[in-house]
Amino acid sequence: TDFSNINLHYLDVKNNVVSFFSFKNYLEEIIFSSQNYRNVLIELYYALGDESLNESEIDYLLNLLRTNFSYFKDALYVLKEDRKSLLVYLPRVDSLSKVEEQLSIVARNASDNKRTHEGIVNLLAHFAVVCYPFSDVHEMLSDLIFAKREDKVINIYLPNRIRFLSDNLLLKNTMNLNAMTKIISPLHNLNLGIEHSKKNLREVQKVISELATYFAIDYAGIINYDEIKRNYAIVYQVTAKGLSPLSQKGSHIEKEFVYSMDQAKDQDNTYYFSFRSHATSALGRHLDRVGLESGFFYVLKDGDLVVGAIYFFNKNKSFLIDSYIQEAFVVLCDKIAAIILGDRRDKQVEDSYQEIDSILKITEHATYRISHEEFALLRTSGTMKTLFPKLEIGEKCFKTLYGRDYPCDDCPLLTGNKKVDKFEKNKYETSLILSEINHTYHIMTIKNIYQEESQSRYVKDLVINSYNSMIEDLNNAFAINGKGYLLLLRIDNMAPLLDANGSEGYLTMLRSFIRRLKGLQNSLENIYLFNNQALAMVFTEFGQNDVFEMCEKIYELSRDNHANNADYDVELTYLPFNYPSVFTSALV
Repeated sequence: TDFSNINLHYLDVKNNVVSFFSFKNYLEEIIFSSQNYRNVLIELYYALGDESLNESEIDYLLNLLRTNFSYFKDALYVLKEDRKSLLVYLPRVDSLSKVEEQLSIVARNASDNKRTHEGIVNLLAHFAVVCYPFSDVHEMLSDLIFAKREDKVINIYLPNRIRFLSDNLLLKNTMNLNAMTKIISPLHNLNLGIEHSKKNLREVQKVISELATYFAIDYAGIINYDEIKRNYAIVYQVTAKGLSPLSQKGSHIEKEFVYSMDQAKDQDNTYYFSFRSHATSALGRHLDRVGLESGFFYVLKDGDLVVGAIYFFNKNKSFLIDSYIQEAFVVLCDKIAAIILGDRRDKQVEDSYQEIDSILKITEHATYRISHEEFALLRTSGTMKTLFPKLEIGEKCFKTLYGRDYPCDDCPLLTGNKKVDKFEKNKYETSLILSEINHTYHIMTIKNIYQEESQSRYVKDLVINSYNSMIEDLNNAFAINGKGYLLLLRIDNMAPLLDANGSEGYLTMLRSFIRRLKGLQNSLENIYLFNNQALAMVFTEFGQNDVFEMCEKIYELSRDNHANNADYDVELTYLPFNYPSVFTSALV
């Protein structure tokens, strides 16, 4: 970057220290001298109140900043006029993660004690960070002020992404970007879905190969996580002529290398380093082990799990691209990630459906989903087709299943009770056991009830722990001399709830309440059905005060159903019993 044609007022030419007035006046010219790249502006500031930095403090901070950003030869350093903060301008920044890492080092050494009129105070260094082109040139200084609002040690503010700058003439006229757009354009027309996965993978591999050729990249490919072997391996790779592959077929990549990529990545899941010196320390150690000098990669994540990466690495040369090409790589990898993760989730869904269908066959159950208003059949399990070979998705359920022109009189949605039908020799019971309150669709469950069942003291259909499980857990607690409480929650308004909603509606409400009750305890599995009118909760190592506090929380929850889109109230009586009985005082 050449600033010789800009009339900057240098306070220290040797160390690139300029006055705030000239920096502010010529900021546009400074930025445009490297406008194709990311330009970062950092403010190092303290909560000084009426105080300011003295000369020795300023000299110390300038030396500290220059030392930590020495790999930026054209960095500029600015002392603000109020002498309360310093600005650092960094041109041609590869990735913000590297800047953030360096600022963390500065922070540890820039925090100190200062003697003021009120005595000695502890000063903690803070940093505000903005970046062009995410911030407009004319807004960078004001964005620094906005960045401070979070009041963290390092506050990075990126107001605008630059993915689709269709009005930017520079973007339109960038030859590399136009060529890159042509290379990746086939990805925009791909169809998602497991039936297209093989074709999509071929297109992805073709695009990666063509990009590696166009930019003369040494290594490019895809790393994938094998959940069965629990390791990472390169499933596709392109290697420049004359170089050995990064990994042999069938061998795995070190987990620590992949984890270091995940730790280094920026907010957009990517990391770019034009030289080895621009990589973070943790990542750099692994790059040195493999012998890589520069590159770009994208980390694929499914929730918190790193499921792979897309990479472009060079062995013994730099990788110089401007911000617009860098953003184009981000767009490309976003698209590839959507394809890979989409295929992964489609496969998981397909496997789940197969497992569910297998369970339904074993237990002689079938399920189907219908819309709330129209009674239209939306989805069915495979076992439904055995009972109703001629069913058609999209048709009214009463029409396609029972050949009726109007809803069944005994439909659980209308009566709130179970419906019993006979097919051939067996009786089948239709219920709403899997349905949820306030959904736009209902899941209907059909089960074979050909065996006579005696009346149980609890409803087995409830998808919660049973009475027998509670007895077993209490026995275990007694066996280890455990102390605690059994809390019974008697539902006093069971009769009106049954009258108003039927048995199915009552069970649905009960499941909804139990789910929210579990939420109070971080999904702890300690809720049981004592009988049809009472829930039981087992609290291990709980004292009397703890149980009373829990009762108060449960009461608030029972009074707060309307705020959670539930159209019912649960009236409870709380019956706590301490165990074992010889444990007469459970105060904490």
